[in-house]
Amino acid sequence: MIQPGDRFERLVVLSVSGRNALCRCGCGNEKSIRKDNLIGGRTKSCGCLCRVSKGVPVPPGTKYGHLTVLSTEGKSVYCRCDCGNEKLVLKNNLLSGRTRSCGCIRTTYIIQPGTKFGRLTVLSIDRQIVHCRCDCGNEKDVLKMNLLNGFTKSCGCLRKKNWQPL
Repeated sequence: MIQPGDRFERLVVLSVSGRNALCRCGCGNEKSIRKDNLIGGRTKSCGCLCRVSKGVPVPPGTKYGHLTVLSTEGKSVYCRCDCGNEKLVLKNNLLSGRTRSCGCIRTTYIIQPGTKFGRLTVLSIDRQIVHCRCDCGNEKDVLKMNLLNGFTKSCGCLRKKNWQPL
């Protein structure tokens, strides 16, 4: 359960009402944000992180994950992936780490036992189902794509009442 005073990245919860939490960002702005987005790590600021990245230069040759920047075109960046494919990527997605490849990482990434995704450690793999152990001790079966995309980061303990932000 989210309570006033809880911190999520740059956001501090001021009050909670229904599905939303009123938060103050590190930049000083206050914004109402869905609680599930805070808990899942999908919202990290009031939006100021996106605005800040607009002024960040992305020079050709810079590498982000599997992508190497070839050129910048407004809000987009043209990149070459390690696999050889070229792709136009939104600058914000590249800088935030949301986009790390042309998409090939989703299909070719081999998950090994012992690999860590958020709070989950891989124990075994059966096709598209990955059996994991959470840092809290619980075990959970997770879809491979949800691990690779970062949608699943724990067994669900992040949503539990006693969870404390890292």
